[in-house]
Amino acid sequence: MRIPFLVLVTLSMLSSCQNPSWNRQYIVLAAKDLKAGHCIEKTDVGMIMTAKLFAKHFPTDALHDGSQAVGHTLKRDIAKDSPILQSELQ
Repeated sequence: MRIPFLVLVTLSMLSSCQNPSWNRQYIVLAAKDLKAGHCIEKTDVGMIMTAKLFAKHFPTDALHDGSQAVGHTLKRDIAKDSPILQSELQ
């Protein structure tokens, strides 16, 4: 799952360079490997910008603002560079 996600993000970034007028959105990613039961801190999350055109390739409950995750506890492990989903938070 991680490799296709990174390829998709890379392609979206390259495409947005060619057409800067695309509507953009941010997706919250794990900045490092996170374990279930971990309470998320500000340093645990990262953001990546992508074109809204690719939104159908992301889970519908992907977070779009890092502050939405901070202070919540994880239900399962999340690998570095994977999206953080609302359904994975307690």
